[in-house]
Amino acid sequence: MINLLSGEFYKLQKSKSIYVCSIVMIAFVLFFYGLLILMDKIQQGEVENGSMEVVVSGEAMEETEESTASIFEQIGILDALQQMFGAFSGIFTAIFAAIFVYGEYGNGAIKNVTGKGYGRWKIFSSKYLMTILASILMMIVMIITTLLFGVVFKGTEELNGEFCRNLCSYTAIELLLGAAFVGLVITINEFCRSLGAGIAISICIICFSDLITMGFDLVLKYFHFNFKVSDYCLLSLMANCPKTNMDESFAVRTIVTAVLWIVFTFGIGALHFKKADIK
Repeated sequence: MINLLSGEFYKLQKSKSIYVCSIVMIAFVLFFYGLLILMDKIQQGEVENGSMEVVVSGEAMEETEESTASIFEQIGILDALQQMFGAFSGIFTAIFAAIFVYGEYGNGAIKNVTGKGYGRWKIFSSKYLMTILASILMMIVMIITTLLFGVVFKGTEELNGEFCRNLCSYTAIELLLGAAFVGLVITINEFCRSLGAGIAISICIICFSDLITMGFDLVLKYFHFNFKVSDYCLLSLMANCPKTNMDESFAVRTIVTAVLWIVFTFGIGALHFKKADIK
């Protein structure tokens, strides 16, 4: 198992996808802060509304006039981090996981690995574990980048003991949910064994999971079931995770849900890898 993990780590170092996806994530963080600065200047009247295709609504303009705080002051570092987790991290980690998992199928290297006498569950376990660890590393880079850019653009006024406590609890939950989601992507790509199909299905899950779970919730509500599918959907939990004053019941439910998703996706992925033919 150690040899397999070492091999996966070597492949990870040689993989360009993790570096490209990480750089793009950093670029999106910078783009988000740049967009906030532009919107702030539009609201303050320093830049014409509609510049660079950015339009600030009349309602937002009125709110700024009534409030002494600008939009840039109202949106804190944790708000920016929530946007990164809710909108971008899932996309880039899914793309990376799809490319990294498919790599050995694409070049035929998986035949050599399985032909060396290693148990198939060990081969899948090493790929599963290394992909999740790499995705967590990408998300940590995103967190650090968001904090650094936040300090550069907004200063250090937000940084206090309460901020650190909220940051630790929030990012811990988001990283666990992100790991569980990447586990789902790994299993999807194990079943598909096609780069295009794996990425397409993963992106569709990201884009339409809320709509699908909402439909299930409405059906269950119609039949008077006191159960919500959205309460156990990874992406819904990531988007709705509270930044501050996290409720203990939410934290426990989220942790249990994430762990169950990891166990489930690993189990069916390992089973499929063990039973399916290697072509």
